[in-house]
Amino acid sequence: MPISGDAFLEFADWLKEQESCGGEIKSRSIANRAYYGAFHITKNTLSMDDRANHRDVINELKNRSEYLGGRLYDFFEKRKEADYRINYHFKPGRADRMVSEIIEFLQDLKTEV
Repeated sequence: MPISGDAFLEFADWLKEQESCGGEIKSRSIANRAYYGAFHITKNTLSMDDRANHRDVINELKNRSEYLGGRLYDFFEKRKEADYRINYHFKPGRADRMVSEIIEFLQDLKTEV
């Protein structure tokens, strides 16, 4: 069954509220899922092909709005830190802020693009 970008974002928001898991893996997973939600929603909003990759989507968004493209790029970089810099402490507050920032970003995306 297909999945939407909204489902990734909803999962990240749900995971924030879970008390049964915590620590690094929770923070990193929240950041990962929130970014992928933003990525897929942006790709859909821009009517891009399913095969478009991260750079393609970021560049297309920058062509339409330098500010929003820069924000999506920042989320991409934070997601990479969460996924690949495993010796770096990814604090829970950082992941929570990322979800809030992505929600604001998506509101701006709907009105500006």
